[in-house]
Amino acid sequence: SKLIVQIGYAVNEVVAAIGNVESFVDSLVHTSTSIENMSKEIAAQIQNSSAASQEQMASMEEITSSTESLAKLAEELQILIGNIRF
Repeated sequence: SKLIVQIGYAVNEVVAAIGNVESFVDSLVHTSTSIENMSKEIAAQIQNSSAASQEQMASMEEITSSTESLAKLAEELQILIGNIRF
């Protein structure tokens, strides 16, 4: 009878330990999911930043091209003005 009571206590302790392990595993799964979501968000932000950098680079190339064209026009204008005789 005493042995049966001890076995009952031991079984209850094992059941409680299994419950604790289950809770811990659930917590790990939740944490892993949170980390995965954060990683996806960071990857998306990096991709957006990369796209913005590419757009900025394209704008800078356009500005450079426009500046070169303007300088060429200014040079041509100087030549034309130099050819005018008063």
